[in-house]
Amino acid sequence: MLKMSFEHRHKVLLASFAEALTLEDLARYDEEVRSFVASRTDVVRGILDFSAIGEILVTSDQVAGRGQRPQVNAGRQRVYVAPTPEMYGLCRMFAAYQGFQGFPEASIVRTMPEACALLAIDEPAFESVPS
Repeated sequence: MLKMSFEHRHKVLLASFAEALTLEDLARYDEEVRSFVASRTDVVRGILDFSAIGEILVTSDQVAGRGQRPQVNAGRQRVYVAPTPEMYGLCRMFAAYQGFQGFPEASIVRTMPEACALLAIDEPAFESVPS
């Protein structure tokens, strides 16, 4: 399941994944981010929060394949919140493949407070983005 939110003051789009992480959720994320950034004239940074993932239904090969594709919001700062060792490893692998392709790698942290600190977001006020 995927929920999108936006923090207007700091221009940060938050993608919160929950329950099982699937290829369908990742494809939906791509579509929603493309649509959102196309409607804006400002720079939008991103947080992908995997804290509420209970089951990972994507393989490392699928993650590697996605990492070799062009970025959806090219060149923008991204932070992945990956609290579990398995999710952290998949995020790290994805970031490395992005780097091999010449794209900026995302930062990976364990908690949302760490993500907010890295993006200098004080007192975040995320509001839901309609899908």
